Amino acid sequence: MGKVKVAPTASMQLKHQIKNDQSVFAKSFFKWTPHEKQVEIFEATRNPLNKVITISAGRRGGKSEAVSIDALHYGITHESTIQFIISATNDQATIIFSKMLQFLTSKNTIYNSFVRDVKRGPHPKITLVNGSVIEFRSAQNGGVYIRGHGAARVRVDEAVY
Repeated sequence: MGKVKVAPTASMQLKHQIKNDQSVFAKSFFKWTPHEKQVEIFEATRNPLNKVITISAGRRGGKSEAVSIDALHYGITHESTIQFIISATNDQATIIFSKMLQFLTSKNTIYNSFVRDVKRGPHPKITLVNGSVIEFRSAQNGGVYIRGHGAARVRVDEAVY
């Protein structure tokens, strides 16, 4: 007897899209729609050939939102990973931390579904229910706060500083 082929349901297709596309993920969970340049950032991060991505954009360009969504998407769709958001100062690191919390707390069901623990300071950290961690560190004092740590992904915010 041959294999029976099952047509994917709309629900299965949406799950696949959420897992593979930050834009669909953001729309589905946070009711947030990225603009064209943010979609380009997401596409760049999905390309395995891109090991380093530089985002050069002016103030209010949506970089913090895009980085927040991308880090949350990666953490939620990849179990037991560690990601770092590195900024010039602790104050700068908390901007993206706050943006992530804003997304996660937009609905209690979202927060309760994804978040195991939140540590607010001096080095903020979000631990997800699947064991993934997003840590926020500063590069102050010659990078002493980031030495000796490994991560699957690192984002450097305001790298010029």
